Amino acid sequence: MSVFTFRCFICGAAVEIPGRFGFKLKSSGAGRLLCQRCRQSSFLKARREQLDQAIEAEIQRVRWVPAAAVALALTLAISLVWWHQAQQNRPQDSLPERVSSSR
Repeated sequence: MSVFTFRCFICGAAVEIPGRFGFKLKSSGAGRLLCQRCRQSSFLKARREQLDQAIEAEIQRVRWVPAAAVALALTLAISLVWWHQAQQNRPQDSLPERVSSSR
């Protein structure tokens, strides 16, 4: 079985591909072959970037929780003060005077 040797696109290391697959790659003029080390490092780099983005999104989400709680508490306090003021300014219902009946 024949073995075809290609150069890694990034580092230039030899990449050996056996048999028919290597022949197909050679015939197609494939120029972007990567060695195992470069493939692993590019995968790890992409995975690290993905995890960093996920962690950053989680931190952003976690930061909004206290801000939302403060906004809710402030809204509740303002509305309670406003409601209390409205209740104090409302005229009191007066009770009808008792008419004492003389017997």
